[in-house]
Amino acid sequence: MYLNQYWRDERLQFISNNSLGEEADNSTITAMTLTGAFAEKIWVPDTFLANDKNSFLHDITEKNKMVRLYGNGSLVYGMR
Repeated sequence: MYLNQYWRDERLQFISNNSLGEEADNSTITAMTLTGAFAEKIWVPDTFLANDKNSFLHDITEKNKMVRLYGNGSLVYGMR
C-alpha cells in the first residue's frame, strides 16, 4: 500500500534562488527531495485507519519513506 500525505508547515519555508530576483537558471531550487530520515526530525501527522483490524509495518533494510519539500513549506510525504 502506498500512502501519500500533503500538508504545509510554514516553519520549513525556504527561499529559492529565483525568489531573490536572480535570473532563472538550471540551479534554481524550487523543491527538495529528502530521505525518510528527515521525516523523523519534523512534525508528521499521526495517521491511522479507523476500521483496521490488523496491520503492521514490515521490517526492511531501507525505509520506504520520501519527503518532498517546496519553498513555501508545502510537503509531500510518501510511505510504502
